[in-house]
Order: sequence, then C-alpha cells, then structure tokens
Amino acid sequence: MGIILGDRQLNRIFPFHLEVDSNLTILSQGKSLTKIIGDVKSISFAEIFSIERPFLTSLTIENIRADKTQFFILKNNQSNILFKGQVEFIDEKQSLLFILTPWFQNIEELKQNKLVVSDFSDFDLTFDFLHILKNVEINNEEIKELVNQLKQKNIQISNQEEKHRNITKNMNLGLVEVDNFDNALYVNQTFCEMSGFSQEEIIGKRPSDLLLDQTNKSIIASKLNERQTGLSDGFEIEIITKSGEKRIWFISGAPNFNDKGECVGSIGVHLDVTDRKILEVELANARDIAEKASKAKEVFLANMSHEIRTPLNVIIGMIRLIEKECLDEALLNYVFQSKSAATHLLSILNDILDMSKIEFGQMKLYDAPFDFSNLLNSIDFIFKPTAEEKGLSFTIERGESIYPYMLGDEVRLRQVIINLLGNAIKFTEKGFVKLYIDLLHSDEQKQQLRFRAVDTGVGMSQEFIGKIFEKFSQELNTANRKFEGTGLGMTISRDLLKLMGSELKISSEKQLGTVVEFELTLTKSFDWVDQEVSLEDKSISIVGARILMAEDNKINRLIAGKSLELMGCEVVEVENGLLAIEKLHKDHFDLILMDIQMPEMDGIEATLIIRNEMKIDTPIVALTANAFKHDIDNYFAIGMNDYIIKPFEEEEFVNKITKNCKPKKG
Repeated sequence: MGIILGDRQLNRIFPFHLEVDSNLTILSQGKSLTKIIGDVKSISFAEIFSIERPFLTSLTIENIRADKTQFFILKNNQSNILFKGQVEFIDEKQSLLFILTPWFQNIEELKQNKLVVSDFSDFDLTFDFLHILKNVEINNEEIKELVNQLKQKNIQISNQEEKHRNITKNMNLGLVEVDNFDNALYVNQTFCEMSGFSQEEIIGKRPSDLLLDQTNKSIIASKLNERQTGLSDGFEIEIITKSGEKRIWFISGAPNFNDKGECVGSIGVHLDVTDRKILEVELANARDIAEKASKAKEVFLANMSHEIRTPLNVIIGMIRLIEKECLDEALLNYVFQSKSAATHLLSILNDILDMSKIEFGQMKLYDAPFDFSNLLNSIDFIFKPTAEEKGLSFTIERGESIYPYMLGDEVRLRQVIINLLGNAIKFTEKGFVKLYIDLLHSDEQKQQLRFRAVDTGVGMSQEFIGKIFEKFSQELNTANRKFEGTGLGMTISRDLLKLMGSELKISSEKQLGTVVEFELTLTKSFDWVDQEVSLEDKSISIVGARILMAEDNKINRLIAGKSLELMGCEVVEVENGLLAIEKLHKDHFDLILMDIQMPEMDGIEATLIIRNEMKIDTPIVALTANAFKHDIDNYFAIGMNDYIIKPFEEEEFVNKITKNCKPKKG
C-alpha cells in the first residue's frame, strides 16, 4: 500500500479498521470498532482476535502476508462478533492494515452494539443491510428506520453531486477533461458554446484535432507531457471554431490524478480572451497614433517657430537699428509702436512654445547663482513706466533679512513674476499693483519666501478662478475684448512653479481686485560673482576678434553684423555651411556664428565636419530659430559651444559673444 492515511482519513473511509505492527501488537483501531470491542491498542492481536478464515498454520505476519486471497474473517474473542474484510501491508511502517466490517446475523445484533448508519462507510452499508435482510426476518418499523437513514444519506450525496454538476455546467468557463492521449472524457456546455461543437462531437475525440492547426497541436502535446510531471500552468493559444472563426483562448491546465496518485490525464479551464486582445491591439494603435500626433505637433511647432522667428528677427533687428538713428518725435513714436507690437508677437510665440515644452517634458530648470536684488530691480524697471502710463501706483516691497544672492533658475522665476505682474497691470484701471516678498523661514542654507502680486483691478468670479488654468482661457465679459493676451500665462506660471516644487494660489473678487501668491524655497548662494559687464567693457575685451558668420538671410547678417561691428569685431560673412568650410580651410577665426537651416549645407553638417574631420576647436555658437530642448541638446552633442535663439535681444547677443569669443593675442 503506497499511500499513508491519517487517523481522520482512516476513520472516515474505514471506520472498522485495525492496524498491527510486525510483532502483531495493535497500533490503531477505527472509531466504530472501538464502539463494539473497546480500546485494545497496544494489546497483542492474538489476545483479542482469532482468524477464522483463511486457515493459517501459525499466526505470524509472514503467514498473513503469504495468503493470496487476502480475504479474512476475524472473531472477537470476548464477544464472538465476526468481522470480515481484507488486509493490506504498509511498506513504510512494516505493518498490517485490516479493513473490516462487522458481520451481523440479525438486526438485534446491530441494535445491541448501538451502531447506526453513520458508523459505517458509505460503500459497505447497503451491502451489509441486504445481507441482514437475507438472513433474518425483521419488522417493518426497523426496515423503515434503516431505509430512512439510507435515504437521508443518499439525498446528501445526491445534493452534493448535483451542486457540483450545476457549477461545472453553468460556469462561464469552458471545462474539458482529457486522458493522457488527449481524448476528451468530459466537456461542459460552455466549452461547447465556445467551440461550436456539441458534446457528442467532442467526447472520445481529441479536442486539439478539432480546434487547432498543426503548430498549435505541438504546443498542446508539449503541455500534456508537462502534465505527466505534475506541472500546472496557464497559456494563450489561437483556436479555430467549428464555424471557422479564429479566437484566442487562455487555458489553465492541471494534471488529473487517480486514487493511487497516478496521472490519468489533465483538466483544462478555458477563457475566451479574444475581445481583450483586440482591445489591447486597439489601445496600442491608439497610443501609436497619439505618439505620432504628438510628434507631428512638435514638428509643426518647431517649423512654425522657425518660420515665424526668422522674419521676426529681421523686424525686431531693423527696429533696433532704426532706434539708433536720429529721429524726430513722430518717427520715434512709430518705432516705439512697431517695437511694442513685435515684442507682443514674440511673447505670444514664446508662450506657445513654453507650453509645448512643458507638455513634451522638455522644460528643464537650470540652477545658477543670481543677484536677487538685481532681479527685483529689473522687474521694477520693466513695469514702473507701464504702470505710470496708466496712472497706477506700482511698488515692490521686500521683507528684511532676505539674503541678497540666491541659487536657482533666475530666468524662469523672472518669467513667473513678469506673468503675474503683467496680468495685474493689464486688468487694473485705477488704484495700485504691488509685489510683496516676505521671509517665512530662514536657516544657514535656505530661505522660504512668499511672493504676492496684489492689485485693485477688475477681479474674477469664483467660477472663472476654477478654470483659470485652462489653456487660452480669459473670462467671458467685455474685458475679454478690451485686453490682449493668449490666456497661457497663468497655465505656464503654474506649471513652472510645479517644476520648482511650489503651487500658485489665487483669491479674487469682482471689481475689488486679485491676490496671486506662491511660496518658494531658495538656496543661499555664497560664491556669487557679479558677472554684469558694460557693453563698452565687452567691446573692449573682444576688439579685433575675427568672427565667421554663416547665415543665409541677408538681413539677419546685416543685423548681427552691425552689433558685432559696434563691439569692434571683424566679421566675415558666408551664406551656407559649405562656404564656411572653405573659409576655415584658408583662414583662422576666433568665433563661428552658425545658422542651422541653410541651403547647400546646413549648420549641423558643417559643425560635424569642422569638429570630426577638420579637428578645429574654434568656439561655435548656433544662430537658431529652433527653441525646443531636443534641438538645443543636439547642438551641444555635435560639438557646438552655445546657442542664440532668434529673435534675440542685443544684450543677450553681446553676452553670448563675449562669453564664447577668446581672441588670440599677437
């Protein structure tokens, strides 16, 4: 006997069992046997029982094992009750297990020993009952009692079987039982509905022959081999239904063992996942479409940026050159209006591109030391004239003990403050606009500041405050037609502050004004050096520098050239990268200004040749209308040293030239 059962299992299956060791000492006994003869464990078998059949020459374990019939009748020496059954040898324990049942001759014996139906195992009760009926006459009441007990037992078993049948039949999963050769032994109704085949068409046949092509048949054959090793797993496979439709099923398979622990086949639970797989493909396609659309949007914005910035650079540059001429008051007014319109157009373009950079995850903050006082002074310089023109009071109130030098992204902080104050002045007709900077907390390394832009303007409704961060939003009233703007400033400011680890808070009331505030923790800078140098000093530092400018637009060359001439530089102009290469073969330069998009050879290709083939290390500064991060990163990656985005402010242009141009002396 290869399986060792626990006491509970033995008592449930063999309630009259008796186990003896190799010395024929009783090791254990069934609960129903104990009810008849009492507890006889640890007593010699020969004291309690005698073997009536078969006849043994001597009572030894060897003689018992040698009997081929394995059918035994035992008699209890105290009560003379007979027990019949068989014997099994337990190899692991070197013991004998007698599987017995009492052999009563009449109902009275059954009742005298106080046995009831539950004392018997399910499989021998009916047999013994029929045996009693054949040998004795019993009254109807006794028959009814036993029959009722049997009926109740059978009803319980029947209910359990019906419950399991209903679960198997009605579950929304296809169930198949096959033998080791993949022949179907059982299928439920759901499997038939999934496959299109009836039970009669499947039972006795190989489901793989009905549903799979040759490639997938080999997969099932492999799975059947794995079941023999006891392996369970789940896998997806394509099937072909009876109607010819291709579907994808997920199959969870497990080996099926008999009562001897032998694998006699496998059981598979089948789930149709075709719709889910289709959805996955659709989602993947939708993601690809979205990514392509995003890329197309990025390309469009890059092209738009280039196409708008290039002529805008000419417009702003020419206005700057005209400003330097001697003009009467009327012409100066025309120039001022033109410059204002061009600057407004540039701010709109920058807002759209900044928003796109944030969406594409290309907006990056750059921490560097800066003079906090100079930042506030420059903001005051920008807005005070505008406020005075409208008759507004404009002040910046800075708290005491704020450290003068900080580490952070000065450009983006300036952009946020300018956006907030620009809105405040734009929507305020009378009263004041104030910027408060309060110190909330300070330690040796950092300071926490609160910035508040306060105005007495038109204010906002609570409903509009809830959607103010939507792109291109402005409150729908008469002011919407009175004030210019893209409606992107607040959205950009909010997103920039998120990158800085802060958030924008707004409180407002119609016709009373608005307060917009945020808190920001800045690191103190202890190694800040004033890098502001006057234009005259910059000019002196690079006087005589030889600069090669590759730019295909004649007006752009004129504008940049004029600024360089004012700095005392010698400028050599070419129209494309190919001509720049030719010049570099013949002459030496202190700096190269390289436009990106040019005919014949663009700035990217020219730079690669200069760095990789010609091995020239002269600083190269890109002149570009492309403002996206991946473009800038690419310029640095191929060997450029810096970049200037068109249209450029003259001060920025001078700073970049001075920073990168190092004329060789002598």
